[in-house]
Amino acid sequence: MIDPLYLVFFVVLLLIMAVLVPKALRGQTSEADSLFTTALLKKQSGSLSEAEYYLQRALSAFESERTPDFGKKCACIVALAECQSRSGKYEEARQLYAKLIELWNSGIGKDNPEIYLDIDYLASTANFGAGTSDVADCYAKIILAKKKVFGQNHPDVANSLKIYALLLRRLGREADAQLAEGEAANLIENKEHRDGGA
Repeated sequence: MIDPLYLVFFVVLLLIMAVLVPKALRGQTSEADSLFTTALLKKQSGSLSEAEYYLQRALSAFESERTPDFGKKCACIVALAECQSRSGKYEEARQLYAKLIELWNSGIGKDNPEIYLDIDYLASTANFGAGTSDVADCYAKIILAKKKVFGQNHPDVANSLKIYALLLRRLGREADAQLAEGEAANLIENKEHRDGGA
């Protein structure tokens, strides 16, 4: 016969394992990630003041991490700037866009090509509002840096030129947008010509 105390101990051990093992397999979500997710849900539901509160906390949490996720931190800054713009806090939003540009400039100086993917994604999907002009100017420098890292004729450079054209269009700079698209088309055409001639 099994001792009842042993049986209780065994059941408690099973319960602990049932809770801890799945958590360990999933990996822990950082505090910054949780706050950022909550903020995005609040923003989506239209609760701008609550979203702003959680975004500020998330940004502080990202900044206190030893190695924060570059893409998430940038997205957090943009979301917070958007909330502040929509709440009429234009100076605070402007300062956040300046912080974003500083982050982008420091990011491209590092030997991490994935940073360019994070920047491209954000540049092509985010609404920068009043910060669009500064972001577009910064993005032009990022394209130059990308040409040095990947090479003048790399497909990622052509993709970035298309993204740059989107930013320019948001500023009403149609002629400049067409020039960027033309350069992208030439890169693609030259690559196809080289690949076809090989």
